[in-house]
Amino acid sequence: MKKIYTTIAVFALPFVAFGQENFDPSVTQASGASGDGLAKVLDTFGDLLSTLSALLFGAAVVAFFYGVAKFIFSTGNDGKAEGKSIMVWGIIGIFVMSAVYGLVGILADTFEVGGEDDINVPTLPSES
Repeated sequence: MKKIYTTIAVFALPFVAFGQENFDPSVTQASGASGDGLAKVLDTFGDLLSTLSALLFGAAVVAFFYGVAKFIFSTGNDGKAEGKSIMVWGIIGIFVMSAVYGLVGILADTFEVGGEDDINVPTLPSES
């Protein structure tokens, strides 16, 4: 149990450090915020979620193809059953992430949240 608390504390520490900045009420747009305060923290959190969602989607695709390879190259029924199971869970993961992403886009358009007309596809950050 102590390991769990230590792990949570280690991962939460950067958010605590970001939270120590002063709140600037004049900055209301979180996307692309260049100022300090809450907007910068929210922008960083959004970038983190975007990167994490792209990585999880990629992991689901890799899991699906791993299941396909395991199904094709296995000789016994146990290997084929495990390959099928991995493929099914990969497809479920891809479907759920796509459905949630689409639902968030629909809700954002419905409630006019975001300010952009197009849905931005999450990508991995690139150095520029």
